[in-house]
Amino acid sequence: MFNFEAEKQAFNLRSTVIEHKRFCEARDAIENLYQRTKLYGEPGSIAVCAFSGGGKSTLIREMGRKYPPADMDTYMELPMLFAEIPASPSISSVAQALIDPLDGHYAPNATIGSLTETLVILIQQRHTKVLVIDEFQHLLERGSKIKAMEVADWFKGLMNRARVSLAIIGLPYISRLFAANTQLRRRTQETYYLNDWRLTRKEDVIEFRSAIKSFADSVEYTCDRSIFGKGHVVNMIYFASNGVIGHVATLLSETFLCVIEAGKKKIEIGDLERAFRKKIWPDAPANRNPFCKSFDEQALIMPGDPFAEETY
Repeated sequence: MFNFEAEKQAFNLRSTVIEHKRFCEARDAIENLYQRTKLYGEPGSIAVCAFSGGGKSTLIREMGRKYPPADMDTYMELPMLFAEIPASPSISSVAQALIDPLDGHYAPNATIGSLTETLVILIQQRHTKVLVIDEFQHLLERGSKIKAMEVADWFKGLMNRARVSLAIIGLPYISRLFAANTQLRRRTQETYYLNDWRLTRKEDVIEFRSAIKSFADSVEYTCDRSIFGKGHVVNMIYFASNGVIGHVATLLSETFLCVIEAGKKKIEIGDLERAFRKKIWPDAPANRNPFCKSFDEQALIMPGDPFAEETY
């Protein structure tokens, strides 16, 4: 039977924005980039890296809410432009992806030079100070290395001409692009990793535990949730989520859903284990299940593991 209250609480948990330290640092860096560009007119760039579920989309939504378009009577100001690198990117397709949200127009057969000129004019007319570009890894996934370098060089030229800064968002391996492009690397002042927690670092464990507590506290259901304050359970959750905030939300929302539906008044390891099997890894052998006593305490990133592709 559908339990509306349980589903509502689980949804609220999945939708909760946890402003953990790394998230706040990345958000503040983009805001500082905007303020510096607006004040001094000197373009720069930063990079924000995270795996799927690591908080990239949440960060972009937060920035969009804080810097929305503003009607200035004679023109529509767009403080930050949000766009994505398209699949199989080229300079033309990237330029078009930036022109579209600016409500610009271009001919179907427009040259790169024409597209770039149109984009520079639109950026200046809309007083845009930062380009927030998501899915930057598409430059490495779909195109040749030469094409990726050409697009990166084009971005560098665009920044110089339009006096606009660049916030690069993508999977962690976008750092390869910086390694191959010296000038882009020099322009990229800092790189932020949203989910680079390590159990070997004490400050990371404290921060990760705080994030778990914030998630749990967002659920309006009366039960004993003291289990989340226990060190060995925090370690279990870390392994079961690979330390990625989106996976933590998935695991805990399913845990609370089961507890609420059962009418339980205390969360136990068995509840976490059932949620792990249902949402993360249904066929996990005991020695690879973080909630089993025989767990080998190795990250679940080996071939066949649920987070095999989540390695730096």
